Amino acid sequence: MQRNNMNNPLCVLRKLLKMSAAVLAAMLVAVVGLSVEAEAKAKVEKAVLSSVKNTDSGNVSVKYKKTPGAKGYQVQYSTDKKFKKGVKSKTTAKTTYQLSGLVPGTKYYVHVRAYITKGGNKTYGSWSGTKAVTVKPAKAAISSAVYSGGKVTVKVKAVKKVKGYQYQFARDKKCQSLIASKKVAAKSYSQKVDSSLNRCYVRVRAYASKAGKTIYGSWSAVKEIKVAQSADKPVAGSDGSYSIKGSDRAEVYTGGEVELSIAVNGSANRNPRTKWRVADADIASIYFSYELGA
Repeated sequence: MQRNNMNNPLCVLRKLLKMSAAVLAAMLVAVVGLSVEAEAKAKVEKAVLSSVKNTDSGNVSVKYKKTPGAKGYQVQYSTDKKFKKGVKSKTTAKTTYQLSGLVPGTKYYVHVRAYITKGGNKTYGSWSGTKAVTVKPAKAAISSAVYSGGKVTVKVKAVKKVKGYQYQFARDKKCQSLIASKKVAAKSYSQKVDSSLNRCYVRVRAYASKAGKTIYGSWSAVKEIKVAQSADKPVAGSDGSYSIKGSDRAEVYTGGEVELSIAVNGSANRNPRTKWRVADADIASIYFSYELGA
């Protein structure tokens, strides 16, 4: 029966001596390399992902806890839950990062891992758990809101990659008593408003659609619009007495744009016919004292 000499130290030594120097060197490098890699990995703890949230700018804010000894972090995101396709990565030394250029209405998955550097090489820790977020459109902003001719016309600044905008007109600042709520693709909308309201309020938000679902961004700041009431006094050109509260240079309209042609008594250096634009939303009644010139 053949004896097993592998348990005999002398036999093992003889076999090692018979091996070539190259083979022995390769074995040594492999063993040492594995040991160094395992030691390095042990020093990089697994990252902890704290939150993944939408921002009003249309970006996504990613926050994670500080990993002891880490030089930086790799943030990875994808529309694929398993991170097999469409994967993008960002590297940062900070414990927060904002993902930009995302498509509103689209669901993204995010995870993060820490790394250390040694000899110019990066050694990564394990990936954190994964969090998902559906991207909302950026917060809308009203660029102008004007009352004229019985209508309030609202214009908004363009929001990228959205389907349209929702306009709400209300009787109160909290927009609880609605006059109208409309969804349109255009960046402007006109709504008929009863002038007896004296004033109304408007807000706008952008929206995107995905797989039959509508995803809204945040509401804009509420804009107050002064609604002018129609004057129940005689129109210009007839005898009567008018007075204008406030400045003749004001810029709001009473029942639309009104132009008064008035004959003014005075010295020769004054124009005998003066035109006044009535344009103040606070005007409920108009009085203007005048006399027809001789």
